[in-house]
Amino acid sequence: MLIADRYRLGLAIGSGGMANVFEAVDGQRVALKLLKPAPAGLTANFTARFVREVRAMQAIDHPNVMKVLDAGTTPMPYIAMELAAGCLT
Repeated sequence: MLIADRYRLGLAIGSGGMANVFEAVDGQRVALKLLKPAPAGLTANFTARFVREVRAMQAIDHPNVMKVLDAGTTPMPYIAMELAAGCLT
């Protein structure tokens, strides 16, 4: 599956309440966080929370925090981040 016409999904590497994280490739290996579908009637709230998360992550500059490389909402909200070497076995 191709996300945003550039990220080819690989293995699932994590899952949380709002999103799933996959290994993906776009010239380099990245961690791609994809927002899960929102419960009926909460789509705008979920998307707003996701946008706040992206902005907060982009404001952090620390060697122990993965950098945000890209983010978008097409075809679904996503965040592309650095992939930590220890995430995959």
